[in-house]
Amino acid sequence: MVSIKKVSLGLLLFLSVGSGVDAQDNFYQGKTIRIVIGSSTGGGYDLWARLLARYFGQHIPGKPE
Repeated sequence: MVSIKKVSLGLLLFLSVGSGVDAQDNFYQGKTIRIVIGSSTGGGYDLWARLLARYFGQHIPGKPE
């Protein structure tokens, strides 16, 4: 059986970790993120980076371009 102390500690840790995100919400707003790939155009790494870049900005606070 799980003790009350363990549940309380877990809840306290969970709440303390989530509070730091608000300070960084607008850091990337209006900025452009550039992904640099050190391989040839059309290669595997290039295609992977293009796929990642398409959805990457949607998951960063501030929704960069």
